[in-house]
Amino acid sequence: MPLLAARQCPRCALRFGSSSELDQHVRLDHAPRATRPVAASRASEPAADLHARAHADSAPETNPFVVRAVIAAAVIAFVAVISWHLAALLSLAFVAAIAVHAAARAGSKEATARADSKETELTP
Repeated sequence: MPLLAARQCPRCALRFGSSSELDQHVRLDHAPRATRPVAASRASEPAADLHARAHADSAPETNPFVVRAVIAAAVIAFVAVISWHLAALLSLAFVAAIAVHAAARAGSKEATARADSKETELTP
């Protein structure tokens, strides 16, 4: 019966069937981490760069409508497992809610535009 030669990593307890796997493991998992002095580099940057970097690192704001859409899609997918008919009804209700929401936003924007135009007519 032939024996398979296992090659063990010299830095940990993992074993590999080929030397190329072992080489890749050592190269990727045990590579020295590149470090740079953070305090020295940030001290030399102007305040505007620090402000821009602070805002770039923060997470982008999510649109509440997108969050609701993703949740609704997940609920519809879950219900689809139980019943396709119920999932179709939920999809129809979701599309109707989107249409009502869009119409309400368009109406409120239109009313705001009318109010703004009346204010500009009244101002001499």
